[in-house]
Amino acid sequence: MNTCKKNFKNLLQHITTIFLILTIVSCETEIPETDNVSPNFSIRISGNGFDHTFDQDDDFDNFQLLLREDDEYNFVLTGSDAGGLQKLEMVFQPVFLEFSAIITSPWQRTQFSTLSDLISWTGEQSAPVTGTILHGSFIAKGNPIGGTPISISVRDYGGNSIFQNISGGTIDTFVREGAQAEVISH
Repeated sequence: MNTCKKNFKNLLQHITTIFLILTIVSCETEIPETDNVSPNFSIRISGNGFDHTFDQDDDFDNFQLLLREDDEYNFVLTGSDAGGLQKLEMVFQPVFLEFSAIITSPWQRTQFSTLSDLISWTGEQSAPVTGTILHGSFIAKGNPIGGTPISISVRDYGGNSIFQNISGGTIDTFVREGAQAEVISH
């Protein structure tokens, strides 16, 4: 019975991911003359009984994410903007969060140091699209007392002006042995 529930849950996660891909990715658009609306982002983190989606409307200063050490979590990272998405970035510390995702162009993974990696997507202004999505998994490793951030930033073209609209947030993440994964409000 437990295996059946687990298989159904995995199937449901894959169907949700496929639906998101079909509704968000690669819808061509035109960059408007003016664009004062900030782009949207979300990251869904799930695994071992935990499932939470963070987005640009969250108050990132008033919560922490607690994960269980050595547990594997799935993630779905999305960015969108009706006037064309220009860039989506996620910065993390690979020593404490071992990300595994298939990175294909136009996605890139850049290692800045042993303590900082960047996963990014850059759109093409000559062929703007409304959004992108990346899914994968990571293993939570032990981290220092101060925690380990997951920072996400997204920006659009800002219309035909030189000013881009930007959204972003940093999830303060703590990894502890034996902990139950949860979002803790301050």
